[in-house]
Amino acid sequence: MDAVWHGQPAASHLSDLHTYVSRSVVVAGAATAIRERIGLL
Repeated sequence: MDAVWHGQPAASHLSDLHTYVSRSVVVAGAATAIRERIGLL
């Protein structure tokens, strides 16, 4: 396992992190929108 990760460029780790953060932001935004909808109802 360590050998596989050691061979990976740092850019791929940053890309994975960026994807995770982007998804988290989208999920948080959707949750906020849903809460606002419920509040308006």
